[in-house]
Amino acid sequence: MKHFREKVKESAHSILEICVLVCILFIPRLMNATKLIEICFQNAELNFDNIKYYFLLQSGNWVIGGIATVTLLLKFRKLNKDKMFNTMNVYHDYSYAWYWFCAKILGYKKCNLKLVPIFMQFKLALNDTFNVYYVGEEDDYPVKEEEIININKLSCNPITNEINLVFADTYPIIKEQIPRNQRDLSTIFISRNQGDFNRYFSPQFIGTINNEVRQLPRNVKRVNIYATTNPKHTLKIASSAFKLADRGNIDKLVVFQQGKDGARRFERKGRTIS
Repeated sequence: MKHFREKVKESAHSILEICVLVCILFIPRLMNATKLIEICFQNAELNFDNIKYYFLLQSGNWVIGGIATVTLLLKFRKLNKDKMFNTMNVYHDYSYAWYWFCAKILGYKKCNLKLVPIFMQFKLALNDTFNVYYVGEEDDYPVKEEEIININKLSCNPITNEINLVFADTYPIIKEQIPRNQRDLSTIFISRNQGDFNRYFSPQFIGTINNEVRQLPRNVKRVNIYATTNPKHTLKIASSAFKLADRGNIDKLVVFQQGKDGARRFERKGRTIS
């Protein structure tokens, strides 16, 4: 319940804007705005200054409400374009529909990816839902130069047409955390974690992932991702390795979310990103 209240509090501004827009749409109908305009025209002569009100009178209450709603929406979009979406220190596990609505309709251009589920980070980045993504300050991610990246390939001779890619970053990942029904697939473990759980930015980690993705054989049609990547790594991986132009023959990209408790196994059902 506390988490729900925090989410509502964070979204209060957007919810309020939606409520105002809905009210504006219905108010002309409830107040019979055309009747009010008609009364005003009873003793007025039609001229260039008031002809717009005449057209509104002829259009009806719903059109008046629609015009007022669009006008106000444009003002909201102008106010929201410089605001950051996801500003509170809560877990931002909103639906993609909510992110899309706030970005494309309410006009938010910037989104904070910190504390956003990894599968949603991928989806937002790959779909260019927002124009700008914030992952923290540069000081939050010390650069790890010339880092040794471990690659471990299982059941890859030959590689199946559905493959698991495991990106172990802030936390290690073992095979037993992958859903049982996915374990027999060809699996490539790419790991930079050597017991240090701090956030880093590793060019070698990103480069290794890019190389492995681009070297996947043409028969690979579906990729399952299991990742413990920090937001900066996730954003870079999504944009450099899995943008549509760089995905080769991959038809389906599925990201599995890791559980928070116990052995932290990944959910049995992944989230289709594209």
